[in-house]
Amino acid sequence: MIELKNISKTYKGKFYEVHALKNINLKIDKGEFVAVMGSSGSGKTTLLNMIGLIDKWDEGEVYIDGKKVEKKNIQEYRKKYITFVFQHFALIETDTVYENIELPMLARKVPKGKRKETIKTLLSELGINELSRQLPTKISGGQKQRVAIARALASDTEIILADEPTGALDKENTEDIIKILRKLAAKGKTIILVTHDIHVAECADRIIQIENGEIVINP
Repeated sequence: MIELKNISKTYKGKFYEVHALKNINLKIDKGEFVAVMGSSGSGKTTLLNMIGLIDKWDEGEVYIDGKKVEKKNIQEYRKKYITFVFQHFALIETDTVYENIELPMLARKVPKGKRKETIKTLLSELGINELSRQLPTKISGGQKQRVAIARALASDTEIILADEPTGALDKENTEDIIKILRKLAAKGKTIILVTHDIHVAECADRIIQIENGEIVINP
């Protein structure tokens, strides 16, 4: 599903040069749930950004679904394959839960009837039916993360990249979100999760450890 070959990334400024990633080789299969761990500044967020095609690599090649990603076509690949779920939810506070989930379908010009049907299904599957007309400011952190996941699913992409999705949640809500992510992987979604929490990471199919821009553990 995803393959990085000899990926390197260096950030340069007038007085600094940071080798964020060094010759990274990584393969993740369709439907796999992978956790990425590493200390602060280890390169895990840069790695996630490379997989998510947010940032451009200096050297190497990225393949998605067996196709080489050309830098000129990055936006096309992002739109087709990738959705992010963030620690702080990234919901639009002036829009209702329904409207937040609807956004990616509006961008894809999904017909109104299909949007309504999809949102109804997602609200039910994630246990947030009663929140449809609520504003994000009126719901809990755990509920906000469920809405963020529903929005990601509404994008209808095969790859979900989760950047510390449980970092702002208590133990009970963390367990609920991990259960949801595991169910999505079981349905064929490819989940890549960045976390500092070993207990969260151990719920994944495998754990990738990155330090100083290099993958040091890749079972």
